[in-house]
Amino acid sequence: MASQYSAEETIINMLPRLTSPAQFAAIIQAAWPKPYFGAIPYIQAMAYLDTIASYYGLDDGRDIVNRFLANAQTWRGPLAKAVKARLNQLLRHPVSSMD
Repeated sequence: MASQYSAEETIINMLPRLTSPAQFAAIIQAAWPKPYFGAIPYIQAMAYLDTIASYYGLDDGRDIVNRFLANAQTWRGPLAKAVKARLNQLLRHPVSSMD
């Protein structure tokens, strides 16, 4: 029996449960094979963040995610829209690592 969801739809459906920028970085790297050059350092930094409140060097996760979003305008499509919406939601309402 064929799955009723595509791989992209399956990922979109699980986004509400994700809270780690590292999880989003893995999705972005898999789904956006040639990212805009300005987004690359922020995708790489997000891969090391457990929470949006974590730090990568002297940069906090909120700044890294904001800078990624500012440089990800050329990433389009349903998955891109869903990932960006969830990251914006996490910026507005951070989830602690204890939740």
